[in-house]
Amino acid sequence: MRTCTNAELEKFPQLDWLDLAPRMQPEIRSAVERALEFQDGSRLTRDECLLLANAEADDLLGLLVAADLLRIELAGNIVTYVVNRNINFTNICFVGCKFCAFSRGPRESDTYFHDPKQVAEKAVQAWEMGATEVCIQGGLPRGLPAFYYRDILRAVKSAVPGMHIHAFSPMEIVYGIELTGMSLPDYLTMLRDNGLGTLPGTAAEILDDEVRHVLSRNKLSTAQWKEVIKTAHDCGIRTTSTLMYGHVETTEHWVNHLLLLREIQNQTGGFTEFVPLGFIHNNTLLFHQGLSRSGPTLAEHLKIHALARLMLAGSINNIQVSWVKLNSKLYFARSRRHRRPIHQPRRYPVADSADRAHSGGTKYDIFANSNQRELRELSRRAIIGAGVRVIIAILGGTGPEGSGLAQRWAQAGETVIIGSRDAQRALETASKLSEKIGGASRVSGTENKFACADAEIVVLTVPFEAQAEMLKHIKPALRPGQILVDTTVPLAASVGGKPTRTLGVWQGSAAQQAAELVPEGVVVVAAFHNLAADLLKQEGPVDCDVIVCSDDKQAGKRVRELARRIPGVRALDGGKLENARIIEQITAVLIGLNIRHKGHSGIRITGLPKEAFEN
Repeated sequence: MRTCTNAELEKFPQLDWLDLAPRMQPEIRSAVERALEFQDGSRLTRDECLLLANAEADDLLGLLVAADLLRIELAGNIVTYVVNRNINFTNICFVGCKFCAFSRGPRESDTYFHDPKQVAEKAVQAWEMGATEVCIQGGLPRGLPAFYYRDILRAVKSAVPGMHIHAFSPMEIVYGIELTGMSLPDYLTMLRDNGLGTLPGTAAEILDDEVRHVLSRNKLSTAQWKEVIKTAHDCGIRTTSTLMYGHVETTEHWVNHLLLLREIQNQTGGFTEFVPLGFIHNNTLLFHQGLSRSGPTLAEHLKIHALARLMLAGSINNIQVSWVKLNSKLYFARSRRHRRPIHQPRRYPVADSADRAHSGGTKYDIFANSNQRELRELSRRAIIGAGVRVIIAILGGTGPEGSGLAQRWAQAGETVIIGSRDAQRALETASKLSEKIGGASRVSGTENKFACADAEIVVLTVPFEAQAEMLKHIKPALRPGQILVDTTVPLAASVGGKPTRTLGVWQGSAAQQAAELVPEGVVVVAAFHNLAADLLKQEGPVDCDVIVCSDDKQAGKRVRELARRIPGVRALDGGKLENARIIEQITAVLIGLNIRHKGHSGIRITGLPKEAFEN
């Protein structure tokens, strides 16, 4: 079979699907077209995934172009990033992975070990240089203090409270459990409560124990990796997902690995992104013993990203390009094809001069020489999303009110995350909305607490009887500075009474009850009580006013601006949060009118100056 030359592969962005499709094998074209039509990788059978993984010639070019079309639908054209510093606290490691050129024995001359205070100092330096995230990982030395990982988190959070900490691979988590004797859920909860933001889904390599045995006999098993990841998700800690390619694995291993990631995501909704990591063979025992090939080919680099785009579609829509492992030319070839939605930032590391990339031992620093120019160019090309306004999580987003708001804001160009108790149901609702809206809509779905973690504004659209339980569930995921918009109405129907009556709430209103249940620093705003779900689902402008109540003037203003993104809606300041009690009661009156007159009534405020609806 003919294979594509590098020159052909480099020019694939110029190709057109309509020209390529007739030249593809019928079974491969059929699989690709189904993935494009439904934007859902679960529509592909395992055998079809294997056909795609082994595609060559025009089939491969068609796969690459189709992945770009799917990227446009699922992720749009916005590339984002955060400034991140990689802090490797030690290069001493007893595991002995053959693919790693980073680790050292304890007696080698270039070993190092940073205590928690030194790690915190590096985090402070990163913050002063503009970083908002640190990625903290390292080797596994013998005799590590039992609570060393916890102490690192405490030190960093104490020194830089606003820094997001992305830290500790599943291998390190397993080691921490061995050192402390704690259970896995208790250990992860302890780390979360001490500042762990997200967990790297590294140490995955290839999730096949036969391959893992070749790569490292001491590495954690596939079952252990899955257990750590799923438990982290259950504890409210989101993770990345990874795959290392270009060594001893086959395309069948790629397919099995991606199917496993999709299965976990459908169960938990906890993966933020998928990160393909090319094997860097230089200075590795795996290569020098003749056990591996010399890293990925250009075709493999492109194919794994395109394959992931199709297989993970509708499940993990964020694909991160590990640009520090690539030259800038190859990075741009793939980032054109695999841009990420705005609500998931790409990580660009700021590496210490003493720290080495895990696979190849090469040193890198994005603030030096040619790499500085690359970063500037990456930034220039990435900053194309100035029109993006806010990231909105809608909890209860699969219900009538929540899905109606999601539809309206997505149509207005906002980034919307639909939250649900059932991550799969959230994904299905998001997929249906995207299909209905069309274009490059930015709608995704996940479990409620994960939706909160990514959002700037969280909108609660659940019945009153579920409000307190929901807020307790998401509390660990909420953070100071977030706005929680409470739409809850304490209808008597929640306790078996009439929907035209309201209950007395001890705090004064459902919104005030919410304010008592959220963490300190989270601002509660009451709004959208009188906006009927049926009005939101209809076509055309919504003939209704929204009264917004808040004790925080700036937060209230942001929610009023958001309300005005819905065509036809006027929003005005309703004063303090305590006034929400009256607004909530109006809903019961409107329900009574709707029952009596078989309509979908809202409210309009008259007699006020125009400025009242513009401030």
